[in-house]
Amino acid sequence: MSFLAKPEPRRIIMKLTIDAYGAEENEAIAKTGYAEFAAFSAKTFRDHGFQTNATEEFELVRYADSVVGTELERLSAGHFFRGTPIRTDYSMDEVTMLSKISQGVEDITEQMCGHRYGVFFNHLSGVGLFRIIQAISQLINKESLNIFEVGPGCGYAGLMMALMGHRYASYDITQGYYLWQNRLMSHFLGDEFTEFAGGNEFGRDPAAISRVSHLPWWQYMRLYRDCPFKADVIVSNSNLAEMHPWSLKYVVRLSKMMMAESDFGMMIFGGVGEEHMSSQGDVFLHLLEAGYEPLVKEQFFGFSPEGHKVTPEMIAVLENDIPNYDSIGMGKSFSAMDFLSFDDEKMTDEFQFYSFLSDWPKL
Repeated sequence: MSFLAKPEPRRIIMKLTIDAYGAEENEAIAKTGYAEFAAFSAKTFRDHGFQTNATEEFELVRYADSVVGTELERLSAGHFFRGTPIRTDYSMDEVTMLSKISQGVEDITEQMCGHRYGVFFNHLSGVGLFRIIQAISQLINKESLNIFEVGPGCGYAGLMMALMGHRYASYDITQGYYLWQNRLMSHFLGDEFTEFAGGNEFGRDPAAISRVSHLPWWQYMRLYRDCPFKADVIVSNSNLAEMHPWSLKYVVRLSKMMMAESDFGMMIFGGVGEEHMSSQGDVFLHLLEAGYEPLVKEQFFGFSPEGHKVTPEMIAVLENDIPNYDSIGMGKSFSAMDFLSFDDEKMTDEFQFYSFLSDWPKL
């Protein structure tokens, strides 16, 4: 069965419908000027032929995983991928979390289209950012960090952070990804998750904002006027160079506002993404001009606003020693092939098409 083959009609209960999102977005666009509309557009995706919108629920399966450009080495142990950033050795705790996520994705996709599709790569990638967050949490002795993520994509890194008890909020400009993130967070977090699209405008009292929050681009676009979100860490991975330069300026300036009261304060990313709208140098220049200092560069990039409280000792740990999440102290690690099962029945047509073009995976 193709995941784009329209299934039989079924009743799907979700917090945010495609129609509700579309109606609110259209109303927001009607009130949006050129500069705002240009800044908050998904131009890079569209220029690369990526389908950014869904009109039917079953289409959202498209956003559950990302396979294009994925290297087979991600499946074996002992590799490091900077852009993610991930070492491909997983602790038992991480395997347990990844397996729980895989099961949940199958449950969600079955509800969407009556067929269980799996996630094979993108949840693995999310572990790298998750480990960094856990390392920062240990370094500053703060069990629950305030995290804001810009453009979560498939959403698995943020989900792991949320499952660990951190306060987490995010926004995305791409309708398809946004709706998938909604389904993912709703499924795993239930009442702890608040969706602010679809008529649920947030209040300005930070104490009233739920532990896990999801904002559409048109609400994020107005936060500079009065921002109730406070952050210790801003995550913006593989997308800064893909943004319109006006959006990039907005993100770095608003993020600085969010981190103003933090005892830590750092924007983290493994890479800047496709250098389509800006180069990596342009991104770094924007950060420097906005008053950020480059502090971490080896395993990932970490920029902090001037006046940060990130010590040399913290920087040394983040540069050299980001451990796996191993709460039980087992010490043993596993490769992805130790716990992933490539079942043809759980692969989308896109996966199989790209596999045919790329002559992989030969498992």
